[in-house]
Amino acid sequence: MSTHPLDRREFLKVAGVGAGAVLSGCATAPGFLRSGRGGSNIVVVGAGAFGGWTALNLQRIGARVTLVDMFGPGNSRSTSGDETRGVRSSYGDRPHGELWMRWARVAMQRWRDWDAEYAKPLKMQVFFPSGDIILRSDWEPFLKQTKAWWEKNAIRHEVLSVEEVAKRWPQFSLKDVNVVLYEPDAGIVRARRATEAVAEVFRYEGGRMIIGRVVPPEPGAFDGHTVTLTNGDTISADTFVFAVGPWLGKTFALMQNRIRTPLGTVFYYGTPIGDQRFTFPNMPSWNYPGTTGWPGLPVDNRGFRVRGGGGGGVQPAAANGAAANNAGANPGGADSAATRSATPAPTQNVTDPDPAPVG
Repeated sequence: MSTHPLDRREFLKVAGVGAGAVLSGCATAPGFLRSGRGGSNIVVVGAGAFGGWTALNLQRIGARVTLVDMFGPGNSRSTSGDETRGVRSSYGDRPHGELWMRWARVAMQRWRDWDAEYAKPLKMQVFFPSGDIILRSDWEPFLKQTKAWWEKNAIRHEVLSVEEVAKRWPQFSLKDVNVVLYEPDAGIVRARRATEAVAEVFRYEGGRMIIGRVVPPEPGAFDGHTVTLTNGDTISADTFVFAVGPWLGKTFALMQNRIRTPLGTVFYYGTPIGDQRFTFPNMPSWNYPGTTGWPGLPVDNRGFRVRGGGGGGVQPAAANGAAANNAGANPGGADSAATRSATPAPTQNVTDPDPAPVG
C-alpha cells in the first residue's frame, strides 16, 4: 500500500464522503442546514469527545442526528475514555500550534460554560481550572514560540521565577529549572464522565444513540448515504461524520499507514492520607521534559496522575515497580492506583513528601 501523505480533499474524494462541510470543522451551520433543510438526517460515527460534541451541536442547529459507537461513550477502549485529560494551549512545538492553541482556548471556555449549565442538574463538575506550568532549564524553542503566540493572541500567562514557584508549590523539584511559563486558565477535564455527560444531554434533547460497530467500507465503495453494522443492520442518512479517532485506519483501509497513533504511559498514584498538596486546587498540572501530570481531583481522588512517553511491552507490575523505584516517582511511597502497560514514566521531578509506604 502506498504511504504518501493524504490530504483531506483526497481522503473525501477516495472515501466517497459527501460531508466536507461537516468534517472541515466550520464554525457556522453547514450549507445543507443553512439552506433550510433543517430536517437533514446526519449520522455521527464515534461517540468520543469529537463525535459527542459534533452530534450535540449539529442537533442544536436543526439536524436529526444519530450517534453510533461500538462500545458506548467513555468506554475504556476509546481515546476519550480514562479518568482525566489536560486542557492547555501551549503548543509552540507543533507546526500548526497556533491553531491548536486557539481551539484549546475555546475548549476551556466551553467546558466552563458546560459546568455553569449542567454541573448542578447532573451533580457533576467536569472541568477543574488548575492552571498549567512548564518547567525547563532554558528558553528552548518550544517555550519561545508558545510565549510569542500567547502574546500575539492576548492569552493570559505568567513568566514565573524559580523562587515564586518554590513559594507557591513547594512539592515540585526545581533542580536545573531556570525558566517557568504558567497558563492560569488551563485545566483538567474528567474525560470519561464528560464524554458520558455530553452523550446523555444529546439523548435528552432528542438524539438517537446506537451501540454497534460500522462495517469498514471498501475503498471507493462508500456512497456517503448508507452503512452496515456488524449485526447486519443498515443505517441511512443524508450525511455521515466519522469521528473515530485512532480507529480511523481500521474504518477506512486507505488511511492505514497514513496516520500515526501515539502511545503514552499513564500512572495514577495514591498520596499520603491527609496530605492535600497533590490534589486540586493545591497543585497545577505540570510539564517537565518528557513527563506531564496533574493533581488528583475531588472528591473521589482517583490518584495523582503522571504521564510519560510512548513505548510498550512492559507488564503492568514491572512497569509500576520500576516507576515507584525512581526518586520521587510515587508521592508518599504509595502503590499506584492504576497503571498502563508501557514503558514507565520518568517522574523524578515531583518531590516525595514521605518515603515510607502508606498502609
